[in-house]
Amino acid sequence: GESAKNACCACGGGDSGYGKGVYYMKSMNTGEYVGIYKLTSPHVRMSDNLWSPYIKIEIVPLVNNEYALMSHRYGDRFISIKEDGSVRSYHVVGDWERFKII
Repeated sequence: GESAKNACCACGGGDSGYGKGVYYMKSMNTGEYVGIYKLTSPHVRMSDNLWSPYIKIEIVPLVNNEYALMSHRYGDRFISIKEDGSVRSYHVVGDWERFKII
């Protein structure tokens, strides 16, 4: 099980390494960071520029230990994994914009 310190992160407490907050998501394969770019296509791209304002991703708690991955810059774009495996961004949270942190 999870310690009480880490288990409560979704309600605002807990260890900062878990749950909600603003993060940089780095690919262990390429060393690049995930970014949401609202005005370019595709909206979700990789960048090696750590200073880019587009690569801050906010983890937003939902229900049932599910989370949405939101652009910290825009606040209205969420990472979306579509049925065909493509990665995009969308302006609302539906089934394709929900994630579990395991």
